[in-house]
Formats: sequence, C-alpha cells, structure tokens
Amino acid sequence: MFIFFSNTIGDIALSNLVNNLKSVTSRKLRQEFSDHLNSF
Repeated sequence: MFIFFSNTIGDIALSNLVNNLKSVTSRKLRQEFSDHLNSF
C-alpha cells in the first residue's frame, strides 16, 4: 500500500500525507458519530 501511495503522490511528503489522512478520518468519524459525541 505504501508503494502505491509513494508512486501516486510523488512529491508530497509522507508526513503531509499521513496528516491529511488523519484529518479526513477524524472529520468522517465526527460526522458519523456526532449524536454520540454531543453528549460529551
């Protein structure tokens, strides 16, 4: 999987790629579980 990303992304730094994936994942999880998270 890493080889796919490194070949596809090219000049984007790995740390930027990981940060982007974390941001997208966090956003999706917060949207999906917003009802549950609102109780906190």
